[in-house]
Amino acid sequence: ARRRGLAVDWVEGDAARPPLRGPFDAVAQFCGNLLTWFPDRDSAYAALGRVVGLLRPGGRLLFGSEDWQPELPLRAQQWDEWRDGAAIYRQHFDAQHRIAHQQTVVFGPAHHRHEYHQQTWWPALAEMERLFAEVGLVVVDRRNGCADVPYDPGAPGLVYVLARDGVASKGVASVWAESCGRALLCCARFSLTPCLSALGLPPLHVVERGPSRGEAP
Repeated sequence: ARRRGLAVDWVEGDAARPPLRGPFDAVAQFCGNLLTWFPDRDSAYAALGRVVGLLRPGGRLLFGSEDWQPELPLRAQQWDEWRDGAAIYRQHFDAQHRIAHQQTVVFGPAHHRHEYHQQTWWPALAEMERLFAEVGLVVVDRRNGCADVPYDPGAPGLVYVLARDGVASKGVASVWAESCGRALLCCARFSLTPCLSALGLPPLHVVERGPSRGEAP
């Protein structure tokens, strides 16, 4: 940012439990679909409202995932192994209520077994966009990933660029240029450079990450 002459103040935080005070000019979140972190629509609505509250009027929210699937298989199971351990991931999808039930069974040394259960809301695209409108967000752009190519609803992946309070008439870069340059980065999972360019931001190299599947927890 300094090389490009932009005064960007990057702040890292948890979008689900933001302890920070705004306003921010942009919030970028990269760890799957933000809305599917929560067990139901009401919880997702409340969390998204807190994130929107961190944005200044006209600020941008960017989130999504390159492997997003609009529909889940009704039943699925995966198996991972690593040194001294293994895990089974089972999933059941209630398509009528858009709820995914997940079970994770982890086997550690000496055959120790731990079992975890999680329920997540898995909204369809139309339901997500209704939720955006309810909290005061307008869709500026949607893509399948971070590549600058038109959105294909039949392909996997969904990345959103949203504007608070319906300020969507100006280009993203011009809105950023008028701002003070304060951005909240929530998590990084894949290449950020083309995604940040959609926000009019300079490239950022992020080296921290959490364990992925197949690694020992």
